[in-house]
Amino acid sequence: MKKRQVVTSFIVVDSFAFVRNHWAGVSGSIEEQDKNPLERALTEIKEELALNRDSVALIRPGKPLTFLSKELETEWTVFPFLFRLLVEPNQIQLDFEHVDKKWIKVEELSTFETVPNLREALERVYLPEFVHKGLIDMSNDRNSGAQQLADKALEVVRQLVVSKALRGDNISIEGYLEKIRIIGWHLVKIRPSMQAAISSTLSVVYNTISQATKEGDISLDIFEKQVSESITTFRRESRESLHKLNVQFLATLFSPLFAEASDDSKAQHYSIMTISYSSTVFGVFCMLCHQVLIAPIDHKLDIYIMESRPLNEGSLGLAAKLDDFLAPSANNPKASARIRIQVITDASCAYFMPKMTHVLLGADHISGVDGSVVNKIGSLNLALAAKHFDKKVHVVSRLDKVYGVEEEEVEENEPVEVFVSYGGGFEKCLARKRVEVRNIYFDKVTPDLIDGYITENGHLLLEDIQSFWGDRQKLVTALLDL
Repeated sequence: MKKRQVVTSFIVVDSFAFVRNHWAGVSGSIEEQDKNPLERALTEIKEELALNRDSVALIRPGKPLTFLSKELETEWTVFPFLFRLLVEPNQIQLDFEHVDKKWIKVEELSTFETVPNLREALERVYLPEFVHKGLIDMSNDRNSGAQQLADKALEVVRQLVVSKALRGDNISIEGYLEKIRIIGWHLVKIRPSMQAAISSTLSVVYNTISQATKEGDISLDIFEKQVSESITTFRRESRESLHKLNVQFLATLFSPLFAEASDDSKAQHYSIMTISYSSTVFGVFCMLCHQVLIAPIDHKLDIYIMESRPLNEGSLGLAAKLDDFLAPSANNPKASARIRIQVITDASCAYFMPKMTHVLLGADHISGVDGSVVNKIGSLNLALAAKHFDKKVHVVSRLDKVYGVEEEEVEENEPVEVFVSYGGGFEKCLARKRVEVRNIYFDKVTPDLIDGYITENGHLLLEDIQSFWGDRQKLVTALLDL
C-alpha cells in the first residue's frame, strides 16, 4: 500500500473558489526538500498559476484529511489551505498541466466531477462567515484570558446553531456534528497557547450533544435546541465551578480567616504576589478581600501585582479591577487599614519576594502529562524567585485548563507593543536592522517549581492532574480527531 501526502489549495475572491480540470484544487505532492506543507502549497500556486507569494494571503490551514483510494492502492493525506487572491484574476496563467480553469460559487462544487474528497477538503477550510469573523476576533484579542476566549468560541457555536447556518441540503445529524467538529478544530487551533480551555469547553459540550443523538432519531430542530440548551447548561455549571474554586482556595490557604475572635486569636498578615491578569485569580482575590474585611480579627492583606509588560495586564487589568471591587468600601476604615494593593515592575519580583507568604499563578494551560504550566511571560521568573527564597508556589485554575503537552509553536506578537514606550528615537535603531525587539507572550513553569494546584476539586498534586487528564483526553480526542 502506497502512501502519498499532497497539498490542496483553494483561492477565494469574495465568495468564489478556484478549482481546475478534473476538477481539483491547486495540488501537488509534498517533496523531501519542502520545509512544511505550506511551503509546498505556495510552490504549487507559483508553478501552476504563475502567482508569487505576494499575490496570495493565507487565510487558514485545515485539519489534514486522510482517505484510501482502492483503485490506486494508495492512502492519501491531503493538507488543505485557503488563500485570498490579492491581485486581479486575469494575472493567473495556467501551466502545461492544465487545460481549463473556472471560478465558481462554493455551493456549486457538487455539480462538478472532481478528484476524490475535494468537497471534504474544502469544507475543512472554507467556513461560514460568522465563524471566520469569530476566528479573527479571537486571534487579535490580546486582553481576554483563556476562559474568556473559550466562552467566545462557545458563542460562535451557539450563534451558528441559532442562525441555522450549518444546515445544508438534506444534511443529517451526523453531518451536522461533523461540521461542528471541523469548526471546533479551528476554534481550538486559532490561539495555541490558549487551546487548553477552548478545547476542554468545546469537547464537554460536544460530548453532551453527541450522546444525546444516540438516544434515537431526532429532527434538526430538536437537535439544534439540544445544542443550545447544552451550552446554557455548561455556562451555568462553569459559574458554579468558579464558586467551588473560590471556596477551595480560601479553605486551603487562608483557613485562619474563618476563626472566631477570642482572647488567643492572632491576626494574620498575608503578603501575596502574582503576575498579569487572570479572571480566576481576580475571582479568588475578590473573595479573599471580602473575607478579610468581614473577619472579626484585624487581619492584614498586601497584594503585590507584577505589571506584566508590554500590555501591563497586571496594573491595567488586575490592580484596576480589584480597586473597582473595593471602591464601595472606600468609606470603610477597615478597607484602607487592612488591604493594600501594590503594582511592581516585573524585574523587581525578587526584591519583594522575601516578605511574601504566598505566590500565586494563574494558568493558560496545565499539562496533563507532566503538570507544567503555561502562563504569561514572567511567570517562570516569579516561580524561580519564589523557590530561591523558599516560598511556596500555587497554581489557581479550573480544571478546564488541563490539556496534553503544549504546542511547539511560540506565540510571539508585534514588537511595537514593546518599543512604543521607548520614544521615537529608538525607531532609528530598528531601521538599521541591527537591533531586534522580541515580544514573547508566554513561558512555561515546570512542575518542580509548583507546590500544588488549587482547583474546583480542591488542592491537587501532580498525580491528580495526570489522572484527570487521563479521563478528559477521551472527550478532547472525540472532538478533534477528525
